[in-house]
Amino acid sequence: MQFNQPFDAIVGRFVLMYQEDSVQSLTKITQTLPDGGLVVFQKVDSSACRSGPPVPAFDEAAGWFPEALRGSGARPELGLELHSLFLDSGLPAPSLRVDAVISGAAENPVYELLAEALRSLVPTLLQLDIASAGDIQIDSLADRIRKEVVTRRAVAMSYGLVGAWAKKPVAHDIESDAGIGRESANA
Repeated sequence: MQFNQPFDAIVGRFVLMYQEDSVQSLTKITQTLPDGGLVVFQKVDSSACRSGPPVPAFDEAAGWFPEALRGSGARPELGLELHSLFLDSGLPAPSLRVDAVISGAAENPVYELLAEALRSLVPTLLQLDIASAGDIQIDSLADRIRKEVVTRRAVAMSYGLVGAWAKKPVAHDIESDAGIGRESANA
């Protein structure tokens, strides 16, 4: 992509996980950002999605999610790599946080969150033979999971959403830091 003017901020949600080279993509897009501009990304961490005590219906569906994402070319744990991704792209270490929903209540939104994420991945699940249509039963998946979690008196936790943000360093600061490093190395 080419842009005619710089942006004050770059915000991406579920974008870098689909890039073949996330470092190169982030490096390129931050070139459109002026010094001091804000970079914010949010990525999924599918490893957080689980139940306890184990709920087979939920855990099976939670396992389909990262497998289908990988099958579609995505990196479902990229959220945990955002720190190194920012550093490798020439950005400072980002501030990070993870958000996930956890509950055992019948009203827990996790059941619908997982079912709706899987709804968009049904073609991939079927094509890659990760699960059969009979296993998935997407229209009743959230209700089946809800019933099993509540019956087992368990909790279910959503996939994590990892947020990372930093400001693009001011070129003067980078040059000053580089000069200090050279002087120290020469001393």
